Amino acid sequence: AEFGISVLNDIIIDPRGYNNNYEQPIVDTYAEHEITNDLVYGSVYFGARSIELSEQEAGATYWTWLAKTGETSWGETNLADLKNTPPEFDEGGDNTGPLIIAATAEISNSQENQTDDSISQSKENLKKDIIEPETKNARLAVFGDSDWINNLYFLTLGNHALALNTIHWLAEEYDLIAIPPNDPSYDRIELSSSAISSAFYIPVLLIPLMLSVIGFVRIHDRRKRG
Repeated sequence: AEFGISVLNDIIIDPRGYNNNYEQPIVDTYAEHEITNDLVYGSVYFGARSIELSEQEAGATYWTWLAKTGETSWGETNLADLKNTPPEFDEGGDNTGPLIIAATAEISNSQENQTDDSISQSKENLKKDIIEPETKNARLAVFGDSDWINNLYFLTLGNHALALNTIHWLAEEYDLIAIPPNDPSYDRIELSSSAISSAFYIPVLLIPLMLSVIGFVRIHDRRKRG
């Protein structure tokens, strides 16, 4: 929180969640950032909390959102009944989507931001021929969920690409930031409940029924003629 990034006490609910699970939001809205440039894959999270950014102030820290959930999502704050009761959006109580689910910060510890003690230490280092850089930068990446990069979900959708790019960005290894080719053995087709129903009823029931009706009409017509 001291760097302007706070994780809220809620659980993100997404009616269009992964595998029709409303506690597994799918994210495909990314900021223009070195981590997410050209990232075309969505990422999925599991029981995630939303993130709030404080007002940007002039100083040594710069923070920005990295990924957001969809407009139909919300941050459920009534956590006590979440396991027993289907969640419903409570206007005025829950956090309205889209919600920030990931953010980054860059902290600059420049010479002008050093304390008197650190400046004195730098002078002592110079006497000992220890060369200290004038600027030390730190980086921070905050996600509202940790499950998205565990062994079970790492290869789900674009989680692996986002995770590896984040690590390379933190290490300032820009030449390693890339979108890896998608392994076809892990390709998934995400269907809504209505699409799943259509995929069953159309080829299994509707098409055979139409063929049966056409065949019955032809047979009836031939018998009528002959």
